[in-house]
Amino acid sequence: GHIMLVEATLQGKKCYFILDTGSVNSVLDAREAALLTAVAQTDREVMLGSVDSRQLRTRYVQVQELAIQGQVYRELSLLPVDLSEVSKTLETQVSGIIGNDILSQYTVAIDYKEKKIRFW
Repeated sequence: GHIMLVEATLQGKKCYFILDTGSVNSVLDAREAALLTAVAQTDREVMLGSVDSRQLRTRYVQVQELAIQGQVYRELSLLPVDLSEVSKTLETQVSGIIGNDILSQYTVAIDYKEKKIRFW
C-alpha cells in the first residue's frame, strides 16, 4: 500500500530502505550486513519480537555511513534481521528499515508530489 521506499547509499553502495516511523528500531538485512566488510558487531544485545510471536536475540551492528537524499548518517547502530520476505513482497531488494530511533532525531518533511524527503 503506502510503503515509503527510498534510495540510499550504504557505505558507497546503492540500495533501498523503508522509512517506518512505527518501527522502534532501525534494521539492516542480515545478508546485507554479512556482505559489508566495515560492519562491526557491538556488545548491545536485544530480544526482538515479531507479529507471529517469534523471538530473536540479536546484537546491533555498527554501520559507518548511510546517506539518504543528502542526509548522511554516520556510525549507525542497526539490528541485523532477515528481510527476505519483505523484499519478496515488495519485489525489490530491501536493505533495511529506518525507524523512529533515527528519524526522531530530525525534522523530516516528505513531498509526495516531488518525491523528495528533507531532513533538518
